[in-house]
Amino acid sequence: MITEKQTLAVVLNANSEQGMQAVKDLINQYNRVLLVGDKRKELDECVNEIAKAAPEQQAYYVEADLSKEFDLTEFISLVKNKFGGADCLINCMEIEDQTSKTTYDLALEKFQKHAMN
Repeated sequence: MITEKQTLAVVLNANSEQGMQAVKDLINQYNRVLLVGDKRKELDECVNEIAKAAPEQQAYYVEADLSKEFDLTEFISLVKNKFGGADCLINCMEIEDQTSKTTYDLALEKFQKHAMN
């Protein structure tokens, strides 16, 4: 018996307009989409919108601030242990402050090293 590989796309800042568009573009390309952001209510609304538009797809969300080491470590663990790693990462973050951007870029590198398939 051949089973289809369960794929996962991760969208950062998914509750933004750009993030939600990315989710809509990816939802039919991957079995599962994980929305990441820092506003739980907006993430929940996004997942509900996806469920209405594409009920056969699996959309999840996680509230996290990946610039915080604890959140990043927990997020990497979640993606690896619950989903078996990520197949696609879309970054919709818009960070203007250079210090924050550097911190965030380092977090993305760590995620890509440890949680991407």
